[in-house]
Amino acid sequence: MFENKSQLDAWKQLMKAGDESSLDIPCTNYPDAFFPEKGEKAEIAKSLCRECPILTQCAQYGLEFEYEHGIFGGLTVDERWRIRRAMDARRSRRRTADQWLDQRAS
Repeated sequence: MFENKSQLDAWKQLMKAGDESSLDIPCTNYPDAFFPEKGEKAEIAKSLCRECPILTQCAQYGLEFEYEHGIFGGLTVDERWRIRRAMDARRSRRRTADQWLDQRAS
């Protein structure tokens, strides 16, 4: 079910936040809104997400898992893809900088 530790951690954080929340979590009341059909607008789900008490944990979960459908933490598939791509580029630059510093220190 989990490909790596960060996926497991994201899932645990989402479940914990849901259990600890005393407020309604919109996706549990309107699940269909969070999986719009191709061509349908995601605005209903996004507006519900803005009011959700576990928005941050849900967005993290959505970023860790590469689902090809659905709104997680107010983010569409395309938005999550762009964020992951930017995060990967930053990690790559950081590794390159670290490698350069390591070589220089040698």
